[in-house]
Amino acid sequence: MRDDIRDELHSAETPADYPTAPQTLREVEARHIAEVLGLTRGRIGQAAKILGLHRNTLTRKIREYGL
Repeated sequence: MRDDIRDELHSAETPADYPTAPQTLREVEARHIAEVLGLTRGRIGQAAKILGLHRNTLTRKIREYGL
């Protein structure tokens, strides 16, 4: 079964928006938060719930990342 999974991973196509250069965890987190905020149309409470964060934590991260 492990070989099946390994083969599947190696044969999977790379998504068009997959980063070609390594990104830091900070960059990945900022991008993910921005995407969720876009999906929720900027509703911080709803975005925090989706992200599993307290609203205050998300607000701090928005400020920190300049979103």
